[in-house]
Amino acid sequence: MSTAALVSVDEYLRTSYPDGDREYVDTRIVELAMPDLFHSETQTSMAVCLRINCGQFWVGIAPRTRVRPGRFGW
Repeated sequence: MSTAALVSVDEYLRTSYPDGDREYVDTRIVELAMPDLFHSETQTSMAVCLRINCGQFWVGIAPRTRVRPGRFGW
């Protein structure tokens, strides 16, 4: 579900949501589907593996990421 108001990228990046993060799609804030346990376990396993084997890289779970101009997700 999207909000009706248009939002700038800067405003989106400064905002946090108490009930979970949102994606930014072409000036609109979009709620995310809730990930399941398999998704969570997969993310955690990949992060642990990368931290152990590739220490020079920063690894985080679900950071906001620019996918393309006008779209951010995690």
